[in-house]
Amino acid sequence: MIALAILAGALIGTLAGFIDAGVQLKEAPMRNTKAILLDAKMQRLLLTNKADFSTYTSSWAPDPTQATVNAINIPTPRPVPDPSIDFSIGAFFTLLPNGEITQLNVPAGTACSSTAVPNGAYCREVMLTAGMPNGATLPASPAWTALTGLVTPQTLWVRIYRKGQDPVKYGNLQRQVFLQ
Repeated sequence: MIALAILAGALIGTLAGFIDAGVQLKEAPMRNTKAILLDAKMQRLLLTNKADFSTYTSSWAPDPTQATVNAINIPTPRPVPDPSIDFSIGAFFTLLPNGEITQLNVPAGTACSSTAVPNGAYCREVMLTAGMPNGATLPASPAWTALTGLVTPQTLWVRIYRKGQDPVKYGNLQRQVFLQ
């Protein structure tokens, strides 16, 4: 009887492992596509006026920019690749394993957990924190030491994950330090 209980516990652990592995195998092809969305956002932010960072909060929030797509969330026939789509704006997307990305027309500021966001959609969230990542200080080299007190480092964090999944476990994360 004890042996059967031990065997049942081992089988439950094995089943949980297989379920988690299945989720990760399904999510793996999407990592490159999610990285494209993260990089597009960072490239826009590198070129934008840093005063626009005032719209970002110090906690995770949906990307405050509004996607420019049709109002009914129905994909329209477009050339591939479509030169008119701007993936650096908007917070909600659908991703297909073949790399196809579709922006969703969800109002800016809508939480990823909202019922307005379709199940299976990917959410892009941003956060702006004061200082360097992990509380580090500016490097100790002479070029940086001369800037101490003159500039304020801020870290912009961007992550993307599927609605309903744990963003810490399954999300892609990118960060960039800006000096102002």
